[in-house]
Amino acid sequence: MKVVFPFAVLIGMISQSCGFQETQSGHDQTWHKAVESEDFFEYAHFIQEYPNSEHFNTALANYFSLREAYEDSAGVPLLCCLGNCGRLELDSNGRIMFEGEVILIDSLRSYALEFLINESQDPTMPSQKRLALFTGKPGYVSKGYFEIYLNQDSTGRNQIAITQVSNAIQDYKAFLSETWFNTSIKSLDEKRADYIDSVLYVRLNLYDFIPVPPPPPPDE
Repeated sequence: MKVVFPFAVLIGMISQSCGFQETQSGHDQTWHKAVESEDFFEYAHFIQEYPNSEHFNTALANYFSLREAYEDSAGVPLLCCLGNCGRLELDSNGRIMFEGEVILIDSLRSYALEFLINESQDPTMPSQKRLALFTGKPGYVSKGYFEIYLNQDSTGRNQIAITQVSNAIQDYKAFLSETWFNTSIKSLDEKRADYIDSVLYVRLNLYDFIPVPPPPPPDE
């Protein structure tokens, strides 16, 4: 998949989304909500919004523990994005693969943003959902999710990769702000900002560390 989204536009949106800063109060409130809920979905939201938090490893462990308990009780694995998933894999050699293509980790943010916007309306990329905005006009939002397969041998890179995807989601919020409300995200009122947050509440589907298989026994 080739990145075609205009670089100048991307930089503009990134600079706008930088105004959407993580406040300590917002961080703490989101963390306490996840802890009190005991819901893996809320931990996914926390990881998406605050991937650089000091609670990252705890949030990740709790996410997997609660998700496993949910899947065991339901008797089926969780499926949430069907044909709208972007597959991201981190292998034991430190490679990053997005949709089957090996990429540099520094490019992941732009790849993930292009995946959500799908400007070319590529049928192999996410479709869009039509929304009725309170402005009286229709709006469209990507159905895209990110399936992220982590690796136990690259914990530091796991966090870096999730941060890149998280930044892309914040950039996409800035894109929606301009598209829907014709204003930068840092200028949005609380009602509109909360609405954009709500439609992108969780876009991460995380998969636990894949153990490296042991070597075969020596021939006797």
